[in-house]
Amino acid sequence: MTKVAILMSTYNGEDYLQQQIDSIRVQNFTDWELFIRDDGSKDRTVAIIKENVHRDSRINYVNDVAQNLGPKKSFFKLLKNIEADYYFFCDQDDVWVKNKLTTMLNFMENQEKTFREPLLVYCGLRCVDGNLEVINNDFENIIGKLAKPYDRFIGNDMPGVVMLFNRKVREIFLKTNDYDEIEMHDWWIALIAAMFGKVIFIDEKLVLYRQHGRNTVGAGTNGGILKKFFKSGTLKKQDKLINVSFRQSRAFFEQYKKSLNREQRQFLRELMSCESSSIAQRYRFFKKYDLQGTSSLRTLVYKWLFIIRLTKILKTDYS
Repeated sequence: MTKVAILMSTYNGEDYLQQQIDSIRVQNFTDWELFIRDDGSKDRTVAIIKENVHRDSRINYVNDVAQNLGPKKSFFKLLKNIEADYYFFCDQDDVWVKNKLTTMLNFMENQEKTFREPLLVYCGLRCVDGNLEVINNDFENIIGKLAKPYDRFIGNDMPGVVMLFNRKVREIFLKTNDYDEIEMHDWWIALIAAMFGKVIFIDEKLVLYRQHGRNTVGAGTNGGILKKFFKSGTLKKQDKLINVSFRQSRAFFEQYKKSLNREQRQFLRELMSCESSSIAQRYRFFKKYDLQGTSSLRTLVYKWLFIIRLTKILKTDYS
């Protein structure tokens, strides 16, 4: 029997948690299990979880004594310990469109008829405010924009809530033995699927992605991309993105180099050599692989900061 696991990590989520759980319970597809690990909440989050466990046998509370791991390690702990055929990540404050599970699982199963390797599919989302009113946020337009596997080393176009991946992706994830240089759980899983299998975008907006003041990870401020790049502190954020993406790429290479093919190893070796190479060599690297971000402007900013400032960026502490 096929097992579908929905993995949720919570932290002080009492305001919106029940609405998210309700949107899962009314899905058209009903044969799922929800596993919720709380990351040390101080509000009524745990009480809400327990109320739902008593209400619905498909909901499981993962009572973990390890507190406040942060979202990355909390989700990884769930993924490491829950065995299933298919996995969804779930945030505590969004709302799922009623046919999200059905649409994504049907698409996945159709793909698996001809492709039996690690597979990840992801859908679009709609940005909304705390009251689920649609808001103008260009974040939703970057979903599905990364076309080539190597592009995923410089950016991520999928938050965890839009992802569905199969058991074979998890099997490769289980070989990960060091989480410290990984930026986020969803980005790492996307890299695994892109390097060892296939990533496919479903162009349907199946999640209401709630933006509010207490998001652990959000879509950022409203408004156009160009406007954001001229805001105070934006270039520092781009420097940080280069820093964390480079360190994450190095961690990926170190942990998986024996499993990568020759071409993939060559790409990552050349990427790692950029740390000590000249500006001209870094320019040639970017030109050779034609790395693209989620928009032409994001690509341009990343590219030139990477080429001109990489050595300085990697010496800076952004914690």
